Amino acid sequence: MGRILIFLFLAPITSAYALEKICSNYYFTNDEVSFTSNEKIFICGSKSDGWNRIPQNQAQTTIENLLSIRGYYQPSIKKVDKKFVIDKGEKSKISSIEFKNKPEKFDDEVYLGSIGNDLTEENLDEIENWTLNRLETLGYPCHSVKVQASFITEKVLVNINSGLRYRVEKIQRDNSTLLNPNSFKRHDALDEGDWFNGDYLALTSRRLTNSGLVSYAYFNHSCKDPTVLTQKVTLNKPNTLIMGIGASTEELPIFKISWNNSRLDKLGSKLDSVLYLSSIEQSIEVGTTFYTSSNFPAFYIKPFARYEIITEQFYKTRSDTFGVTSGSSFDLSDSILALSLSPSRTREIQDEGEAPGESKFFALETSIHLIDHYYEYFLASPRKGDEIMLKSTYFKGDTALGNDNAKGNLLELSGTSLMNAGNFSPPDVILGIRYHYRTIITDNTSQVPQRYRLYLGGENNIRGFSRKSINNDEQGYSTTAHLAFESRFTNVLPLNLQPLFFIDLAKVGFDTSSLSKTLYYAPGIGMRWQSPFGSFRTTIAKGLIQDGIEQEEEQYVFYLSYGREF
Repeated sequence: MGRILIFLFLAPITSAYALEKICSNYYFTNDEVSFTSNEKIFICGSKSDGWNRIPQNQAQTTIENLLSIRGYYQPSIKKVDKKFVIDKGEKSKISSIEFKNKPEKFDDEVYLGSIGNDLTEENLDEIENWTLNRLETLGYPCHSVKVQASFITEKVLVNINSGLRYRVEKIQRDNSTLLNPNSFKRHDALDEGDWFNGDYLALTSRRLTNSGLVSYAYFNHSCKDPTVLTQKVTLNKPNTLIMGIGASTEELPIFKISWNNSRLDKLGSKLDSVLYLSSIEQSIEVGTTFYTSSNFPAFYIKPFARYEIITEQFYKTRSDTFGVTSGSSFDLSDSILALSLSPSRTREIQDEGEAPGESKFFALETSIHLIDHYYEYFLASPRKGDEIMLKSTYFKGDTALGNDNAKGNLLELSGTSLMNAGNFSPPDVILGIRYHYRTIITDNTSQVPQRYRLYLGGENNIRGFSRKSINNDEQGYSTTAHLAFESRFTNVLPLNLQPLFFIDLAKVGFDTSSLSKTLYYAPGIGMRWQSPFGSFRTTIAKGLIQDGIEQEEEQYVFYLSYGREF
């Protein structure tokens, strides 16, 4: 990589400046630049043999080089009264970046990351790495980049040789593991025949490590034949214990402990268990996921058992569920489609609340979930992508009242859409939309089990009302709908603080597929902090009611959460 850095020297300085000593007879005229002890050895020497005395020209060259690393390209070193006085000058900044010989669609994402930052080798390396990653995302795996910079104009020039764009014709799997190589295919975000995409390869490796099958995964490719990828993995120990902690003002604290054995057989079938503990929910689930065929590696059958206790302000339930889920996922080039079918048998005991005291019912849950690859890729720090889910839950059973009218069908549509406004990298403004629509088809709403009753209010839907406070005198509704708009600003405050503004809208209905004229809405503001150990979000919103016919009151609600996102 070639770099052009042009050096000029300022006019001589005088000893009228206040001096800051470096060591020996070298001084700064203004605020001292911090040099490490090892760096100072090359300026002032040390007591070690051979380092007692550093020649003057060598010391000054070292000072100039060390200052240039820190963004000072115009230092002045003058001997005054037997002292070498250094004026480091002004720091050079990066005012603009120009990309030459860009391939098609390169400008669909606009790089702003280093503009305004110091003109240093570190920031120039960042520009180079971003350019290389951008080329690989667009399908150019064999490339070269040359970055040039001038501290006089404070402009950076990036010369690109993108090479040819390639499709992936073959993915070779590591045959040296204890697993069938086809078992890795279920985690692929990129298939044979797709354009090369470095982000999708990284997503594939992340999925694989998150599954517990391996501790490390990556792809190799050679520019002699860039259409062939080789997946390399390092096997994990089959038994994994993961402990996590979270919190919110609704559930404080949240503990989640999971244990799994990820290698029951050569296809990566697994036994897993999850313990969830919070002030509202305490649950444990145990299941075994069987992958049945190497020709269809994503197809699974999972028998499971679950016990949970839910304690809300106006009801408390205990339930045990036994069922089996079957499903599969399909990569659709830029998204993944997950299908599942889950029959189950549940006994629900209502200790407090309006639902039947005891219900025993059969349920059949069917779901279709479409997730954009970039929604998943940026899941830990949301910025773009979409996900949408359709779900149908048919239930039928007996209640403590001795009849069989506890039957119905809960239909749900929910999703999230995120957009990086302007497609800047890193983003400046992130726009988000979140929505849901739920309705129950039933002849007798009083017999509906507690888990299928519909409420509104809380951080998951309308944030200006407390959790499940919109509840139809605690009995629930037949239909609920929610729509949320949010704008988050990522680069306006220091310390990675991100202010956000939002408005939540909601409606309810007393009959299937109908909504009343009452509108619940909640404008609000908040703050997000992406800490080194997870994200914190805090919001405050005013809950308002238009054309209200219910007894809910307008209110202010404050939320604070750790580890949860929009």
